[in-house]
Amino acid sequence: MLIKFERCPQKEFVFKTFWWLLWLNSIVLLEFYFRNQSGERIKVLFGQYWFFAIAVMLTVVIWIVFKEILLEKFNSNKMFFFCCYVLLLTLGVSAVFGINSAYGLRLLVIFIMTSTPFLFLGMVAHSVSFQSRISPLLGVSVGCAIGAILFTLFGPVSWFGYTLENYLMGHRWAFLFIEANGLGGMMALAVTCAFYQVHVIHSKTLKWALILFILPIILLVFWKTNSRGSLLWVLVTLLFYCGLWFRNLVHQCTSLQARQFFLPGLGVVIGLTVILAIIFRYELSAFLRLEQRDLTTGRMEVWLYYLDQLKENPFLGFGFGASDLLMSGYVVKGPFPIAGPLNVFVGILGETGVLGFSAMVWLWFGAILKSWQTVKIHVGSQNGLFHYAFFLMVILVSIAAHQNGEWQILRITPFNFLFFFLLASAWTLPKSADIPTGEYQKLSS
Repeated sequence: MLIKFERCPQKEFVFKTFWWLLWLNSIVLLEFYFRNQSGERIKVLFGQYWFFAIAVMLTVVIWIVFKEILLEKFNSNKMFFFCCYVLLLTLGVSAVFGINSAYGLRLLVIFIMTSTPFLFLGMVAHSVSFQSRISPLLGVSVGCAIGAILFTLFGPVSWFGYTLENYLMGHRWAFLFIEANGLGGMMALAVTCAFYQVHVIHSKTLKWALILFILPIILLVFWKTNSRGSLLWVLVTLLFYCGLWFRNLVHQCTSLQARQFFLPGLGVVIGLTVILAIIFRYELSAFLRLEQRDLTTGRMEVWLYYLDQLKENPFLGFGFGASDLLMSGYVVKGPFPIAGPLNVFVGILGETGVLGFSAMVWLWFGAILKSWQTVKIHVGSQNGLFHYAFFLMVILVSIAAHQNGEWQILRITPFNFLFFFLLASAWTLPKSADIPTGEYQKLSS
């Protein structure tokens, strides 16, 4: 059966509306902090419950509106759903036999219910315009960047006893997030989304606005977060897109071979990097916090503890969702309080063992591989499908780098929801053979 990409304005409006609602509410209800009258930093009251209700309601509506597309995706991408089933089954078994089974199973149910609408949106994203697919991600991140700058320039704003501010962790900007790494992750996400939008939007005015106005604002706020994990995300994004631009430059100069460009180009990149590193050596040293004795900021101690726990049950770990109980009896010897592993790969390996870790990596790597296969097929034309597949590949690799210092996947967090949107979108990328000839131009526009 052929996958149809006929545009339906009503369904595209529904997709954009629900995508904005889900992403915006996931940030506001789960992440944002503000001060009350006593000066205490708090989140939206019952925010998790509100978001759970919104997610369940929109899951039902998305299924009703996009049922035909979703069923077709189910039938044509059975390997993806088999991988999801294996992951969920492993998490469930791990929770049952873990040290905190009741909490682990409760977390798994909430995890499934809140991630499902994002997975559905990722599956149907191929039926809407390329410009609409990630606009909430970029829009909310840009809003956070502008908000942080405005609150810095004009100070806090109080309303009915509650205060909004650009919260500072020392000199680091955190805006409305619990810490600077939260804002840093949003800015890193914005960088990747901005590069994608520059390639797919048609308006030259919007392209130049993104390059000359939006990107500098994003990078300024990112620098002020001093988030090293997010720096890995940004560097991976720059590496991939610079590689794409270099490849295109070589192919424009048809009289020269790619290998004739490689060494001179590599030399220029290395030379510029060294010069910039020398000029900004003090700023880089401060950003990377190279003066610390432990560059992992206490994480290494916890990582080793998790790996020691893995020895007792290497296949299923100590139980999905049991990290809080495990860490409650452990005192971190380092200078910083740490509540968890702050590393998705170590965390999942410790909680769910080799089986859970393998299932997650299988899903992750499979999505990257599917994106890469689509990129290779369409690299000559570099149409909209190419740029979307390239974006998915870049951001999935970037998140893998970023999550070496964070603990946000397979938890009730916006980045977990983003992760499943990207997985679903990558695994269900259309094949050229599945696109009717009459629809290919629409898909490429």
